[in-house]
Amino acid sequence: NGHVGSIVVVDADSGEIFGLVNSPAYDPNALISDKKGDAAAIFSSKNSPLLNRAIKGLFPPGSVFKIPVAVAGLDTNKTTQYSTFMCPGFYELGGIKFRCAHIHNSQNLLEAIAHSCNVYFYYLGAMLGPDVINHYARILGLGELTHVDLPFEEAGHISSQRFRANSSARSWFKGDTLNLSIGQGDTMLPPIQLVRMMVIVANEGVDVPLHIIKQIGDKPVDNYNFRREVPIDKSLFRIINKGLRATVTDYSGTAHVLDFSNFYVAGKTGTAQTSANKDHHAWFVGHAKGEHKNIVFCVFIEHGGSSQNACLIARDLIVAMRVDNLL
Repeated sequence: NGHVGSIVVVDADSGEIFGLVNSPAYDPNALISDKKGDAAAIFSSKNSPLLNRAIKGLFPPGSVFKIPVAVAGLDTNKTTQYSTFMCPGFYELGGIKFRCAHIHNSQNLLEAIAHSCNVYFYYLGAMLGPDVINHYARILGLGELTHVDLPFEEAGHISSQRFRANSSARSWFKGDTLNLSIGQGDTMLPPIQLVRMMVIVANEGVDVPLHIIKQIGDKPVDNYNFRREVPIDKSLFRIINKGLRATVTDYSGTAHVLDFSNFYVAGKTGTAQTSANKDHHAWFVGHAKGEHKNIVFCVFIEHGGSSQNACLIARDLIVAMRVDNLL
């Protein structure tokens, strides 16, 4: 329906990729067509239809990145699920106001995840510092190749003092840490990495290899059976999952539109700021459990505006998966 972006759907138990879709699509026959201009139209399109956005497109993750910050806060005892910060709608640093989408007033961690409160994560990120945030993001598979069985995957990068020193003349400031804490600044990641992160969170710390190929000819591919446990206590992931579930079930949660009465949906929204005069990127990275499968999925809309637009597509996706007995 005209959107530019990507959707990825994965079996959280096995890592099998059920769907990986990029938009806009193109007809590969045009690349060998005798009709003048067919291939040129694809190569010259401003929407880059040849780009596999799911594994190669690099975008700021926005508030989806609050998940590793929350994990870091719990694991380092900088916060608990009950710790609160006051959100007056902004966090002031050096006379500059770093904004939140709303005035949330007092927020604990679960509420801050559900309401996507920037101010809570500004406070928490400032306490953690960029090195600690980077460490936990990488534990959750961010900024690292997933090694999915597709070519040309990009690792992306997580904003850091080291990256800044190597890539520009600008120094690192506390304001950069605040931006990092909400997935803004120099942090650029492909959608498939955020799917992998959500698989780890949904599995309470168990990472499984993401893959598309099931068999070659009549020979099954069986080298995807290994599972990796990340060095974080399962109880911390249970807390994070409470917040992700509240994002959907809480009436004021940012993904309440995905609250189905008959099965479990949880996840995190993200509205990632982009360059001036362009709409934000819209994200929803979710986890759904039904009678048949345990699914993790990502809906990403490039310059899609509010994350609510990603949630609406996610809702249609979930309904379709129910119809097809995938959930």
